[in-house]
Amino acid sequence: MTTSNKLTDLSIKKSLPADRPYKLSDGGGLFLLVHSNGSRYWRMAYRFAGKQKLLALGVYPGVSLAAARQKREDARSQIAQGIDPCVAKKDQEAVEKNTFVKVAAEWMEYKKVSRFSERHADRVWRSLEQDVFPYLGHLPVAEISTKQIAAVIKNGSFVFKLTASG
Repeated sequence: MTTSNKLTDLSIKKSLPADRPYKLSDGGGLFLLVHSNGSRYWRMAYRFAGKQKLLALGVYPGVSLAAARQKREDARSQIAQGIDPCVAKKDQEAVEKNTFVKVAAEWMEYKKVSRFSERHADRVWRSLEQDVFPYLGHLPVAEISTKQIAAVIKNGSFVFKLTASG
């Protein structure tokens, strides 16, 4: 399926808000949705498993025309592989939200209930805040490598010790 790139940066910049939202099509399912308040959203219409779907690709100008076209091609590649881009996007967002800080907080709640005294829990948490979170806290757990953990341990001045069962 060929894609005709109909939009230009100039035509997007010249698009004005109207009484009702309208679409500026680029081809291949990609379009820019222009809202009445002037905001512009990239969307891609596609079919998957016999159903019509709509994928949000970002907000213009944060996502440029070239970036939106690349996202369209990435989504089309996923569809060709039998992957629903909407589902893949939601899965990726879930992975990215599962940061080390979030997992550590859940672990700490479990430990407070099951094993740690309040005082010990506070010491452990302060140590995590000082020694670990600045390096690993923002990272998705699935992306943290053994090498990164080893570097934190090597450089850290931990005030707590975990037992093998901890």
